[in-house]
Amino acid sequence: MKGNKKILIVAVLLLLIAVSYGTYAIYKTSVTGTASVTAAKWDVAFKNGETTLEADYELAFGATECNTNTHVKPGKIAPGVTCTKDIILDAGTSEVDVTYDVTAGTPTIGGSAIDSNANAFTASVSPQNGTITYSATGTARQQTITVTVAWDGTDNDENPNAADTTIGEAASTITVPLTLVAKQDTSVSP
Repeated sequence: MKGNKKILIVAVLLLLIAVSYGTYAIYKTSVTGTASVTAAKWDVAFKNGETTLEADYELAFGATECNTNTHVKPGKIAPGVTCTKDIILDAGTSEVDVTYDVTAGTPTIGGSAIDSNANAFTASVSPQNGTITYSATGTARQQTITVTVAWDGTDNDENPNAADTTIGEAASTITVPLTLVAKQDTSVSP
């Protein structure tokens, strides 16, 4: 019985310790909730005048944009004519810096490459890339991008240039692929 008394005493002591430990009070505060943050606004469009360019857009040159040669009908291209048109990259009310890359591809006729023996067609855009910086003061957040298509009118041969003549006889449409990309500048400032 002596051994049982010791076990009983140890059990009672452990019970007292457990009960007295549980009765101590502590200060404690607990709250639950959520964290939220509003996404920065993205409001970017490429525009031809007031018209927003959508996927598969067609940018046509008009009479005032192809008038560099008074011997050619305005709005048409022929050897010796350069056509220019402005596209506006409008960052509007975007709340981020916007970078852009614009490229002009190789001119084609009906999807086919133009005969390299013909007088050279060239296409370019300027500027090709850059950044429109976010400004909280509401300053203009636009970039004018000039698209240029030119048909070299240099005649280095006394023989008629059959390829150029064929293009003119068919009143062909010269197409220049344009790639317009605007994206958020995600670089980290130092």
